[in-house]
Amino acid sequence: MSWQAYIDKLVAGKAECSAIHGINGEQWACSSGMHIQPDEVSLLVSALAKDDQGIYQTGVIVNGQHWTVVRMEPDIGLLVLKGKETSRDLDNRHQHLIVAVSSRAVIFGANKDEHVNAGTIRNTVESLRDYLKQCGY
Repeated sequence: MSWQAYIDKLVAGKAECSAIHGINGEQWACSSGMHIQPDEVSLLVSALAKDDQGIYQTGVIVNGQHWTVVRMEPDIGLLVLKGKETSRDLDNRHQHLIVAVSSRAVIFGANKDEHVNAGTIRNTVESLRDYLKQCGY
């Protein structure tokens, strides 16, 4: 199966904005509009590895947008982010972004529809992360 097929599964699971990267930041596949930079991936992987509580105050930039860190679970490699951008061109206030890290991959999933809750996206992203872990990724 190609990496793009996994993106299709994430999108079908309500994570309409999705990406899969290697932990080194290299993009493996993404949905339209997801252009996550390698340094953005590295920052998130490092924050989880170090249990960096400072990102709660600073927030993070992912895909060119500002996000508030709502929850960090370093023991399972998971971040839950809430959009905070309110400019005319970028409005992600109603989005949640879930980031799940396995041994070799970083999975991103966010909603476009404000009626899709974070729990739905989290389940979708975590399911793929768990599957990839079983496959050695």
